Amino acid sequence: GTSGGETPAVLPDAWPVVPALGAVDGRVSNDAEVALLGEEAEALFASGTWQLQRGAVQEAVLAFRMSAERREAVGDGLGQVEALQAAAVALVDAGALLEAVQVIEEVAGFWERDASHSWELGRTLTTLAKVHLELLVERDRVEEAPSWTREDEHDKKDEAHGDDGTGNHGEAALRAVQSATMLLEELVVGGADEELAAGAKPDLASAVHTFAKICLARGAAEDALPAAEMAQKLFGEVGDPWAEATAALSEARARVGLGERVGAEVAAEKARRMSEECGNVVAAESARELLEDLRGDSPVEEADASHIAQWG
Repeated sequence: GTSGGETPAVLPDAWPVVPALGAVDGRVSNDAEVALLGEEAEALFASGTWQLQRGAVQEAVLAFRMSAERREAVGDGLGQVEALQAAAVALVDAGALLEAVQVIEEVAGFWERDASHSWELGRTLTTLAKVHLELLVERDRVEEAPSWTREDEHDKKDEAHGDDGTGNHGEAALRAVQSATMLLEELVVGGADEELAAGAKPDLASAVHTFAKICLARGAAEDALPAAEMAQKLFGEVGDPWAEATAALSEARARVGLGERVGAEVAAEKARRMSEECGNVVAAESARELLEDLRGDSPVEEADASHIAQWG
């Protein structure tokens, strides 16, 4: 789900900006070989982009990975990360989430080697958490499907669990987003660089809201509620009404889970109003549907997988 919330995890601007490098670190010492590998890396990256345009995802991913290998060989670490990120974006867009997790983990491993890249690592771990959340939601969709449809969905369920059926994406999502939140919070709250703190605050807001959504998906409304409230505060401080509205919707769902019907209606009304004002059509429709349920006589069910996926 990439609609109705803050910047989706799978879009290129969810990744740190990678500048071009003007030198290599000497891993390949022969100047001619360095030049050749550099040219091959650029050609492979261009090929990956072209393969994506024609819909050949696996070919594109292979090209991006080969480009990353060559950039690594010449010491162009940031160029290597750029190619891996392109591969991850292609995989998530194609729904190959387990493969995407592997690539994103490679990117996170790169940023972990240098403490000066804590912002980039925090953003990458948030993205990793969002992909694990999508896998968790996909698993729940399959398990909630009518029995006569489950056989057709068997492969999807296996992918959501992992190849051996034991993948715990809820736990993995929590670990990733908790680490991301700690890193980003240190930059925003404890950092001496005001410009860096201001830049990292939207990413902290996204990480906190991602934590709230993971808690909702796991049925932990008591943990989701304070996170959704904090996410709204942070999104408000950075001037992102679109994302603030989706966080308000998360608050409403958390209050539903806690049996706080009046508080849920207040939060859902805020989500509806803000969504309509900023043009967030999907969130506005979800808020209206929730308000109808809350104002009716029937019990309101907790958020299901499809709702959580819609919120971005």
